[in-house]
Amino acid sequence: MTERIVQFGASEHLSGVLRNDPSVRGRPGLIFFNAGVVHRIGPHRLNVKLARALNAPSLRFDLSGQGESATAEAGLGFERQAVADLGAAIDTISDELDAPDTIAIGICSGADHAMRAAVADPRIRGLVLLDPFAYPNDTAAGADFMARAADPDRWSRKIRSMMARGESVQNSDNEEQTDDEIDQGRPVAPKEDFAADLTRLVERGVRILIVYTGLVRRHVSKPAHFFQTFADYGFDRTIEVDAMPHTDHTFSSIASQEALIARIDDWLQRNYRSARDERLS
Repeated sequence: MTERIVQFGASEHLSGVLRNDPSVRGRPGLIFFNAGVVHRIGPHRLNVKLARALNAPSLRFDLSGQGESATAEAGLGFERQAVADLGAAIDTISDELDAPDTIAIGICSGADHAMRAAVADPRIRGLVLLDPFAYPNDTAAGADFMARAADPDRWSRKIRSMMARGESVQNSDNEEQTDDEIDQGRPVAPKEDFAADLTRLVERGVRILIVYTGLVRRHVSKPAHFFQTFADYGFDRTIEVDAMPHTDHTFSSIASQEALIARIDDWLQRNYRSARDERLS
């Protein structure tokens, strides 16, 4: 493994770690960056683990003003600056790595940045979106209600919590949220805008993998829920979706991390084969 620290961007204010060695040349370049305000290593070092396990050239870096990157001088807003930072990361990938395609991998708000950057920059040829925006789906909500109602451990936890707080049954349902109240960690874009951006990307040939966790299980707990929600757009023919409803938003367990790595690796192997891989097959 060959990794080195790099400084890049218009004023070299961005800091990251570039991974490259002869064994991964010719494969797509992967870009990893912050999830919210989490350092570029990702929650539970997820970005580091992904970068090293997926056997591809990669750059993981901090956005402007986060982690080890300085504040940008341009004075752009947060969202526009993130898109500019991703553009600078692609410049670095292009200059430093022999990578025919660039794939952005983002978690939560990082997924939002990755989509905006892909819409703006045609050099992004693939997206892995972990918990991007999710939208109400009656089938998913009903399945989640039935699963919770049938869970004896949930009821015992609820009774213990009620007793500890001295609450009555009538005032005890604070843990329940309606579909519109699910906190996805940031303002959710209108469904039509999200669908329009996805449509632009797939029409341009961008390959997309979406993975949802238990954070939004009342909206998506299986791929069919996503495709039902966007039935008018035909995404079932153009986008790959997976759901991990028993996994928390930050992939805290080793098992969930390994499952995610395997899922992304399978997607990469099926969609991106380097010239070197073709020769060896």
